[in-house]
Amino acid sequence: MVASEILEQTERSIEENPNIPLCKLFSSWDIKDYASLYFSDLTVYPSLQRRLPKMPPADIQRHWNWFSDKELMERSVLFSKNIKETYESITGRSLADASVLDYGAGWGRLTRMMLQFVPGSRVHACDADPKSINLYNSLGFENICQKVSPVPVELPFAQRSYDLVWLWSILTHLPDKATDAVMNSLHPIMTPHGMLLITIRPAKFWTENPLVDNKSVAQKMVEEHEVTGFAHNAQSPYWGDTSMSVDYIKQKWPQWAVSKVEDDGLHQIKVYLSPN
Repeated sequence: MVASEILEQTERSIEENPNIPLCKLFSSWDIKDYASLYFSDLTVYPSLQRRLPKMPPADIQRHWNWFSDKELMERSVLFSKNIKETYESITGRSLADASVLDYGAGWGRLTRMMLQFVPGSRVHACDADPKSINLYNSLGFENICQKVSPVPVELPFAQRSYDLVWLWSILTHLPDKATDAVMNSLHPIMTPHGMLLITIRPAKFWTENPLVDNKSVAQKMVEEHEVTGFAHNAQSPYWGDTSMSVDYIKQKWPQWAVSKVEDDGLHQIKVYLSPN
């Protein structure tokens, strides 16, 4: 819980400068303290309350992310801490100077975490789902969420405009054609020193995850993954469950260099890429 005197000081700072970037107020805070603001009663700090993007109701959070409220925010805190440390380690640059893009932002669960470190004018989002876009754009972010095609040829962003892009739990659901289109369309918008974070699933996802309850499908997916490095079980034309190997990434998209791989053991492998 953030001390009341700190919140009062923050409120005064916003009253004096209503357009002050949030990162100028919160960059020195502990990430957990910043995250706690989204679940605090800020009615006595109306200026601060207006500046923070709103949270959607808990049932909507669970619809997108399985978890909600503080339990979900704990995961967001880990993401924020990890991506900041890794970006600065790999690129040798400060996240505070970056332009960032949340690709497949949903309602902005992770986008809002970047506002602690990056001016809102340089925090962007996009999604292929109109419902996600409408929800995101109703919550008070500085920049609107842009519409992208499920199978993009090019993206609605300038070339070499982003230092950091992440796709969290996006490629874990896309079919091969859409995945290829996304990876190819992202490359032109990255700065030469930029970093791309994607998450992928290993082959064991099909046999160990309780969400996959059809054993014959699971076995087929494992076999496809072992042969090609990629497997997809479709639930709709552009969505389903997907596994992918790091070797597949290296062979399929030579324009990307694998900088780091982290396996948390929870069927969500983080792969950090740099443009060649």
